[in-house]
Amino acid sequence: MISVFDMDGVLTNSAILGGIEAVNALRGTEPSNRILSLEATELAYPGFEKAINQYRPFLVHGHEFLAICAHFRETSPNVESREQFETEVAKYRDKVGDSEYNQFCLAFTDVRSCLPYEHSQEIINLLIVYIGIRNIINAAKENGPVYVSSSNQMAQKRLKMLGFDINEENIFTKATHGKKKADHLREIAEREGVGLEDITMIEDSLPEVIRLHDLGVNLVMAPWGYNTEKQQEAAARLGATVLDQENLLELIRSC
Repeated sequence: MISVFDMDGVLTNSAILGGIEAVNALRGTEPSNRILSLEATELAYPGFEKAINQYRPFLVHGHEFLAICAHFRETSPNVESREQFETEVAKYRDKVGDSEYNQFCLAFTDVRSCLPYEHSQEIINLLIVYIGIRNIINAAKENGPVYVSSSNQMAQKRLKMLGFDINEENIFTKATHGKKKADHLREIAEREGVGLEDITMIEDSLPEVIRLHDLGVNLVMAPWGYNTEKQQEAAARLGATVLDQENLLELIRSC
């Protein structure tokens, strides 16, 4: 069995970190003045943690953390779908204007790239490894190759910081192999000399399930990640199997 894991929302919960990266981009502060704890962020931006946890299941692009911190946190819109989320992001973008929004996006990319190197211990403290996930990774390695397919360009750095024993060459990111996970999976199949049907992809994002459902891989939706019950039901209708960690571990050990 070839197991491919998404990182954010499957191996780690980095939602608070993403929000803090956005806050620092919005503040435009020098590295020495950056906010690097949940407590300090919540003090400066009341309602920060609640907004991140409420709206993270609908986020697709990292820069959308900017809208959550600057718009959703203050307005608390009712959002139940990706389409509604995009509408609210557009409202924020229209409010600040394209030029300022694009500047925020560039600042966000800069902060996200620099923080792991300038503040490694603080970053580790903000990254949560889901309980039980290391056991799942170890079991998967006993049954075949283990890969990570992530849209986060810092995936290799973060997983190394967190002590994951996964070959760096098996960690596919936007920076190393392009941004499309379908291309990652095709390359993995070619490298291993197997068909796509021999690959199991563990994902937590409904938009990714939508993009991958007709590729031919075995899709598992991780309910502990960034998704809602309605999104899990939608993923199941597309052919994904919704498995909690206990049942995923059982599946892996049975192969």
